[in-house]
Parts: sequence; structure tokens; C-alpha cells
Amino acid sequence: MFIGPPKLYMNNSEHFEAAENGGFLEKVMGACAGRRAPWVIAALAFLVTLGSLCGGFALDDHYFMMVFKRPPDLPIPMKSVLDTFGFSHGDPEMNRLARDKGFLPWWTKDEWKVAFLRPVSSLSHWVDFKLWGDRAWPMHLHSVLLYTLLVWCVLLFYKRVMNAPSLVLLAGFMFAMDDAHALPVVWLSNRNALWSFLFGIITLLLHDKWRKDGNKYLLIGATVSLGLGLLGGEAAIACTAYLFSYALFMENGKLSKRLLSLLPYAAVIIIWQIVYKLLGYGVAGTSLYTAPDKHPLVFASELTFRLPLLMFAQLVGGDPSILAFAPESWNVPFFAANVVVLAFICYAVMPVIKTSRTARFWALGALISAVPSCAALAQSRLLFYPSLGAMALVAEFLLYKSNSGNGELLKPLRRVSVRALCISWVVLHIIVSPIMLASGPFGLMVVEKGIREIYATVPAGPEMKDKTLVLVNSLSDYVGSGINVTRVAWGGTMPSSTLQLVASTDSIEVERLTDRKLRIRTNTPILSRPWQQIFRYPREHPFKQGDRVNVNSVVVDILEATSDGKPYLFEFTFEKALDDESYYWMTYHDGRLVPFELPGYGEVKRLEGLDAQRMLKSLLVSH
Repeated sequence: MFIGPPKLYMNNSEHFEAAENGGFLEKVMGACAGRRAPWVIAALAFLVTLGSLCGGFALDDHYFMMVFKRPPDLPIPMKSVLDTFGFSHGDPEMNRLARDKGFLPWWTKDEWKVAFLRPVSSLSHWVDFKLWGDRAWPMHLHSVLLYTLLVWCVLLFYKRVMNAPSLVLLAGFMFAMDDAHALPVVWLSNRNALWSFLFGIITLLLHDKWRKDGNKYLLIGATVSLGLGLLGGEAAIACTAYLFSYALFMENGKLSKRLLSLLPYAAVIIIWQIVYKLLGYGVAGTSLYTAPDKHPLVFASELTFRLPLLMFAQLVGGDPSILAFAPESWNVPFFAANVVVLAFICYAVMPVIKTSRTARFWALGALISAVPSCAALAQSRLLFYPSLGAMALVAEFLLYKSNSGNGELLKPLRRVSVRALCISWVVLHIIVSPIMLASGPFGLMVVEKGIREIYATVPAGPEMKDKTLVLVNSLSDYVGSGINVTRVAWGGTMPSSTLQLVASTDSIEVERLTDRKLRIRTNTPILSRPWQQIFRYPREHPFKQGDRVNVNSVVVDILEATSDGKPYLFEFTFEKALDDESYYWMTYHDGRLVPFELPGYGEVKRLEGLDAQRMLKSLLVSH
């Protein structure tokens, strides 16, 4: 079934004129735009992101290197190199083994699962490793080139949908310079976002050409591309938001016939989901991701809260992930402020949406494409697909404003609103965002530097081989679990096992009850904040008073917990005397792990927590 070419922006919008007849901004943009615009913008994207070559390895990158190096003496089995993102498939036996060795904290649920089917992205990392070994900069160059290609494809799609050169150039520039793209470009482990979006934009290009030319081979190419995108990263499912919006606004004819064009893509997604489930991929027991099929009500709740945060981050800026580290009392005011600003934006841009079908296409596509991202903690790095439509919508709005002949602007309130939003968006998306994109590597480097400074304080000599590293307070379960990973990836002696007693940013009290028993009380329950719930989500698997966990010859008893399953009073019974030389005791203090001196019998030792103001300041700087 073929439907003729849709009427696009230039054909159906009364408010937009050709650049030579329009406003000043249109004339300037029209003069700069041309056939070489995709190449110019892509080259600019390459140059601005080139700083990521100094990014090095960070966070999950160390885990990938451990998987690729596959040392024979590793105490836990390694996965296939095409299963790099299969951190855990929920096998209780494997999780217990990883927990005993310290790769997972003791509070990890036996059925904990974080496994993503991303063989395309995994293959790209494995090829990098085979070619470049421990050298990070060629791997970063790989990501930069991938982003450059991605931007070029976006410009081609903009040209096909918006046949106004000034619109294409402005939208393309803002998309390429969107600082929300910084982390996927600079963080090697996040390259899956580039692959999933690249194949997604190719899908949209082929779909548009198929709907206009009627060549069935283009449809085959589009469905294959969507499948490859899904194998690069689950985020590719957001591509269907634009396919749906395209059928609604960019084509004519009966709606039922237009929607039938989406059936091939629905088939691809159904097949992908069946394979995904049959192979045991998915998530369970973590706050990082919510499985909508298993917990629809939880996902609906997260969607209500996270969608405004993501759209605010896309249209205004900032990273909503900062909220995961802020006091919980910030949630409601922050959410309310986001909603108010988004309501103001909707009011200001409504004339454009009313008069332009392409604006409606971009707006709906951007909004719906953000929905899948609400299954994860709200983060700006998830905004590739919303960015595609949002930047095009912003471009249409700015050029709409530059045409002084629009009657809608004669209304005083709307005129003031439009002018304020126009100035804000020019500053944010044309001036500030490129600077933030270029400085993206430094934020990740700050975080990685802090973690490496913590790891560097842990002895790495051969004397650690037969010792159990006991971390009284590791600050973060991610930090504590990463010690063994970095040792395997980059050398140094790995302890026989690593045991984190608690991971808290608040103060704790440690009391020695007997020669083999400690009692710890945390001022704030563990598992209280989202970033502390990576390995156990109390909403799914709450602790309760009387629970007991056995981990590597240590028995952990939960003495007290909150009503929502977050423990704060523990008793640890060790197999050997606490003073036994096989234990090496450390705790977090002032940015590093330091040796911990055990309290005397009946003595209570208080360990101060992390300075919250200092932590927030460092996070704001890194973001």
C-alpha cells in the first residue's frame, strides 16, 4: 500500500515563508544553508566532541576490559564477548559466587538481574579491544566518528522532512551541539546509545523514502535497520514514536490505512521481545531500571514523575540525575518547577504547533520517544530520540518568531512569552549547549578521578592474595564492588574476597560485641536513595527484622529495618576472630579508603559521613 508524498512544512504553513521573503533570522540561516550543510554540521560535531579522546576508561569500561581479558584465574566464570552488557542473568548460584568474592555486595538478591541483549554494541567494543588493547583514545575516536555519522544522517532526515534550508541548518546545529549527547559520546560503555540511535535514524530515512517512493525494498531495509538498532540498545524502540507520529501528521488518507504501514515494525519488535525473553535478558531487583511488563503500575508511577523531568532537561537543560543524589525533600518542588516551565513553553509554542504539521510531527515524536526512557532513572544521556524532534521544534519556533508578520504575536501576553522563550532558547541551545558538549569529557573525568583515588588507597601487593578485604563503610556499593573489577582489568593483586559491611554517606556507629561479632547502626538506612539501590531494590525485595544473609563465612542479621524494607541496624558474625590476620579492615573517610582500627569490647566507634554540601557541589561541577 502506497500513500503519496505528504504535505510538508513549506507546503502547508502560512506562517513560514521562503528565506528570501521571511524575517532576518531566516535570511541569515538561508544564506548559510545549502547542499553541504550536513557535511558542515557533521564536521563541526566531530571537532566539538574531539576532546573526548582524552576521556580514558571510566566506570563500566573497567568491567568490559575484565570481560575481554578473561584471565584464567578469575574466580567467577566470564560471559561471551557478545554478551558484555549481560552483567547478571539472574542465576542465583552465580550471584552467590559473585557475592562471596566481593563482586556484588552482601545485600544483593539471589535473583538480581541486569542483562541487556546488545550484541551489536558488544561487538564494537570487542573489535576495539582486539585492535587497540589498553589504549583508550582510538576507542574514543571510534565513538566520535560514530556520532559524526549519526549527525550527518540526522541532517539528511531533516532535509527530507523540512524542505526549508534555514530550518534544516538551525535544527541540525542544535541537535549536533545538544549537550545531552555528551556522555554517550565520551563514555565508552554508553556507546550503545549511539548505535541504537544511528540505526533508528536510518530506519526513519528509509521509511520516509518508502512512503514517498513506494519501493518495497526500502521497507525491508527499514525493518532490518530497526532490528539492528534494537540489538545495539533497547532505546531504539523509541524510533517507533516517530513512525507513529509520521503516520498521523505527515501522510494523507484514511488513518487506518496509514497505521497499517506500522505493522512490519510491530512485527520486528514482537520478534525481538520474544527472543529477548527466551534468552533470559531483562532486569530485576534494581532501581536503575523498571520492567514495564512485570511492574506496570510502578512504571506508570515512574512515567508520571520522570517524563516532565526528561522533557525539561531536553528543552531547557540540566541533568535530572542530580535529583537521585539530592535530599528526597527536593523531589516535589523540583517536579512542580519542571511542570510550570513546561506549561509556559507549551503556551508559547502553541501557535507553531497549530499551524505547522511538521511541528506537530516533531512535538509528538519527541514526547512519545521519551516514554521508554522513563523505565530508567531520569538522565539526560537518555535523550537522543527526544532530541531529534525537540531541536526541530525549537528551530521552527525560532524561525516563526523571526517572521514579524505573524498575527498570533500581536497578543501582548503571547508576544512577551514568545520573546522570552526565544531569547532563552537562543542562549541555551545555540550558545551554552555547544560549550557544555565540548566540556563533557571533564565531568566524567572528575567522577572517575574520585573513584580511582579511592581505589588507589587499597593495597595491591601480593600480601592481599589470601586476605579478606573488609570495608566497614564503602560509601557506595558500586565503589566497593568495583575494586575487584579494576584489579582484574588492570593488574594488581585481588583480595581473596571483599566484604562491604554497609554503604552509606551518613554517619554510622560500630560496636564490638564479642571477638567475632560487630553491630553497626547507620544514621540513615542503607538502600535509601536510588543510587544506593543498584544491587537491591527494596520496593521489590524489602528487608525485614529477623532476615539473615550468609556471605563468605560471615552471617549478617537484620536487627531493625524501616516499614518500607530499608535496614539500619545490623549484626555481623565472622567465622574467625575479628583481629585475625586474614582480615584487612578499611573504611571510607574524606575521599579515600583508610585503615580501620577495630573498637574494643563494648566500645562504640562513630564514623562520620560524607559532607553532603561537598558531595552536591562536586556533582554539580561534574554535571
